[in-house]
Amino acid sequence: MTRAEATPPWLLLFAIAAIGLAVRVAAARGGLWLDEAWSAVFAADVATPAGVFLNIHHDNNHHLNTLWLQWVGIDADPLVQRALSIATGTAAIVVAALIVTPQGRAAAVIAALAFALSPILVTYGSEARGYAPMLLALLILMLVVGRWLDDPERPPPVIGLTIVCILGVLAQMTFIFAVGVVAGWVFLRRADETTLRRALIDTARAMAAPSLVTLAMIALIVRWLPGASGFTIGHLTPYSGGDLLTGQSAMLAYTFGAPLDRGWMLLPAGGVIAALALLPQLKARRWLYLLALVGVPLGCAIAHLGNVAIPRYFLTGAAAALLLVAEVGALALTRGGGWRGVAAAVLLVMVVGSVTRDAALIGNRRADPSIVVRVLRSAAPTGSTVSLDRERAAPVIQVAAAQAAYPVRIVPCGRFLFVDRDGDEPFPAAPTRCGLAYRPIVEAHPTGLSGTHWTLYERRP
Repeated sequence: MTRAEATPPWLLLFAIAAIGLAVRVAAARGGLWLDEAWSAVFAADVATPAGVFLNIHHDNNHHLNTLWLQWVGIDADPLVQRALSIATGTAAIVVAALIVTPQGRAAAVIAALAFALSPILVTYGSEARGYAPMLLALLILMLVVGRWLDDPERPPPVIGLTIVCILGVLAQMTFIFAVGVVAGWVFLRRADETTLRRALIDTARAMAAPSLVTLAMIALIVRWLPGASGFTIGHLTPYSGGDLLTGQSAMLAYTFGAPLDRGWMLLPAGGVIAALALLPQLKARRWLYLLALVGVPLGCAIAHLGNVAIPRYFLTGAAAALLLVAEVGALALTRGGGWRGVAAAVLLVMVVGSVTRDAALIGNRRADPSIVVRVLRSAAPTGSTVSLDRERAAPVIQVAAAQAAYPVRIVPCGRFLFVDRDGDEPFPAAPTRCGLAYRPIVEAHPTGLSGTHWTLYERRP
């Protein structure tokens, strides 16, 4: 490969990043949904940056995101509240391209386009949570470690890697998957290139300090800081193999814009991905891909971790899958002949599928809860009262009301009743509160990975 072929096509990469930014901005409209709203209320309640670390012992506290929400305020425009995720999600597009640039400009362009449009990355790159900053930290870790592995005789950049890991954990604690995958990648790649003893030494040189700091930070957040009060997990579903299959399938479907996310899709898709990762031309990163796509879910199964049906916990696998497709796609395009046509067709299907899913997210706005306040203002311009079916929905109403500067009181027997549901849970047709009957007036249902179903009821005359 010539030097020119290994130079990033900067102008094209920035153009693709601009497209990714525009998509994320469009997807960031609408009110904050349940998890985002909880983070905004947490940030407002503790009042100070120190309080974010010392007084919120909940898994919905993604520290960097909570600090951002505290700085901009609970009444800021949703686009501003989601700006940290938008910015880091957009930066990830360029970093992903740089990771595969040594494989040629085609690989860099494919990676940039895939990261710009992938529905799972657009979703979490446009909402006020910590997954987009975590993904950026993951990609920077991959980039820096990969460059060091190309010349391992140099001293590893331990201080830089440790800082990245600190920021990754503060973004979202599932970053621990990324650290484990990258440490395993270092060992297995060095084991391919040298002796096992040398591989162990090199892995310790590069990853011991970052790994220990990562573990210490998670212990600090989960065990030491909460003290006797303990650390709270908002929702924990015990492990099941079916849930793991569901989570992995949904992750792959939303990574590539596939029209379905059924469990059976994982079997052929997983086999194809594993086979592609073993191609000799991918030896620089084949262990990275295999550990992220096979090792992480296998580890979850062995450890019987909970909540494995949730796709966002497997963003390490999503990033690896997109980088793998970029490398394989570039190989096929440069090989020519029938391979070029197959690669072009697959990439076109992926782009069309991703754009379709992105358009649905943009149009649906995560079942935009700000609609509720607009309906309340229309019915009662000077303020209103709302009852809740579930107390967890209080932050959704509080944040939407603060952003609209509209007075809403949450009371047991309000004029309006807000009912939220997950998945296929049914809504009541004619609920009652305090002996009074309510009728439904407006509802919304999310179409993607984020959001909750809700219905707003009004008291019958």
